[in-house]
Amino acid sequence: MKAIKIIIIVLSLALSSSCSDTNKSEDEYGYVLFYTDAQFMLNCGQFDVRVAVNDDKVGCLQFPFLPIDSIPNCNNVDSLTTLILEMKPGRYDYRGDCECGTEYSWNGEFRIYQGECTKVKLSLANGDEVQHEKD
Repeated sequence: MKAIKIIIIVLSLALSSSCSDTNKSEDEYGYVLFYTDAQFMLNCGQFDVRVAVNDDKVGCLQFPFLPIDSIPNCNNVDSLTTLILEMKPGRYDYRGDCECGTEYSWNGEFRIYQGECTKVKLSLANGDEVQHEKD
């Protein structure tokens, strides 16, 4: 009987520690949200703004985020106007580019903080804008 109690205690401890490790790993991430005003400012038809992080293409923005003077929420689910990525905390380089008669590009860096959202606006009107927000 004593051996069964010990086995139950050991199994309980093993299960509880594995659950807490899973929850801990989910909290180790932050987010980056990209958005743009390029399609609105250039007004030359539909085109994509391509986005790369650390030289790896991660997606594209098909439409501008409107109104252009507003800032999207990190819970935004419109994948045509925003690009949201879950990433580990750290410093990253980004590049955005598009072509509308002339080639336009943006580049810079952003930081990911645990549990926070970093917003990167690829803007033709005001230049790049990077903001951090705790969600």
